[in-house]
This record gives sequence, C-alpha cells and structure tokens, in this order.
Amino acid sequence: MKKTQVLASGVTIRQDFREAVRAVFFQTGVEYWQYATHGGTLYVVNHQGKVYGVTCGHVRKDFEWRQIVITDKKIGTRAAGLKNVYYPSTPRHAAVGTDIEDLAVIEFADDVGPTFFADTAYIIDKRTVRTSSIGDALQVAGVLKAPTQIDQGLIAPQFCPLEFADQGAASEDPTLRQAIGVYERPDFEEVVGISGSPVFNVTANALCGMVVRGGLHGNRCTIWYVDFFDILKLIQAVHKGELETEYRKEVLRKVLTRDA
Repeated sequence: MKKTQVLASGVTIRQDFREAVRAVFFQTGVEYWQYATHGGTLYVVNHQGKVYGVTCGHVRKDFEWRQIVITDKKIGTRAAGLKNVYYPSTPRHAAVGTDIEDLAVIEFADDVGPTFFADTAYIIDKRTVRTSSIGDALQVAGVLKAPTQIDQGLIAPQFCPLEFADQGAASEDPTLRQAIGVYERPDFEEVVGISGSPVFNVTANALCGMVVRGGLHGNRCTIWYVDFFDILKLIQAVHKGELETEYRKEVLRKVLTRDA
C-alpha cells in the first residue's frame, strides 16, 4: 500500500517501499543454468533525481558484482547496467569492525534513471527517512531464499512482508539496531535471503534502515539492521563524488538494570 508523505519542499507524494525491492541474483555464464543466487535482497532509492541500489556486500559471496542482475520491476524483464559499486573500505574510530562495512551502494549506468525502474525507486528526503525509536512498529520487505525458484527459463522470487518492533541499539555497534517479531503460526522456517531488505518505520511513516542479518527461533524472529542515518551518509558521499566521508552520530542504547 502506498503511503502519503510530504517532502521537505512541501510536495506531497505517495510511494510504497515494497515496490523498490529486488531479488538478488547473478548471471553464471553457464548455458544450462544461467542464473543463481546465494539469497539476498536489494532495493532501489532515488536521491535527488538519481537512482542507486542498496544491499549488503555479503550477498555476493563468490560472485562478481558485474554478474549481478537488477531488474526494472520486482518481476521484471530488463536488467539495469552497472557503473560502479561503493562500500566503506577504510572505516575509522567507532566505525571500525561495525556492520557499516557490509553496506554496498550500486551506481547504475548513466542511461538508467528513475523511469527505467518505473518510478518504483524509494524517494529519499529528510522527511521520508529517519532513525527509529524503541517500540516503533516496523515492516521488512525482503526475499526468502528457500521458496524462491530459479530454474532454466523461470525466475520466481518469493517476496515476504514481515512485521517487527524496534528494540533499540542493542550492541556496541553504533550503526546497528535490533528488532523482534513474534508470529503465531509462521508459514516459513527460516529467513535466509532477507539480508539487504529495506526496513520501514510504520510509526514514523519513513524508511529507517536495512537488514544485515536475522534468525528465526520457533515463532520468534530477530533481525539486526543498519540505521538509515549511516546508509544515507554513504549515498550522499557517492552522489557528490567524495572519496571519503566522516560524521558523528548520537546513539541512545537501552540501559539494562537489575534488582539489588
């Protein structure tokens, strides 16, 4: 369902973050098995009129970035050309060893614009993205690997909508937040494939991050996701052509107490 949002310019738009999602798969170069995947999700965003792909670096595994196939629609027929792939290569200070290193931003070929993706790229604006607060209701739109079918002449990704509640910054990683979802009768046995999925804050009506990993134990699903504050910093640097970026952020962590 499309959400109504008001940009900083005052323009009112309607967009559905789920339409920005793409399954991650790669060309193999093998005649009888042309495409394959290790599981993973990507989503396309529109920053100041230019479109970028956002995902986790680890979804690539033993493939090369040049092999990735990003379609024009969720179930598409055309593949976008790639120009460059960017990721934080030399983190400093508190960023060292954090999940920000798993972030990958894809710059498309010059002839790939918003219309190529049928205007499904999520428009980034200071009013359409935000950092979550503890207890906020979240939605994740990703691709489950197990039920996804990739066969000769058939590509059928299994998209999944999942609901969570934000649990805050639950580690020493200043880029990472945790969320938990409890399902009465889950119709899935694992959540492999949702790495790279966008996380939407329903409470705030804004995109808030990207899943880097998750796990299902019984009916309880836990995800860890990178705050969109940090993702936006890399996108902005790529957009400006900057070779490096440095910034500071405040992180409010949960304080655990116990009775004396």
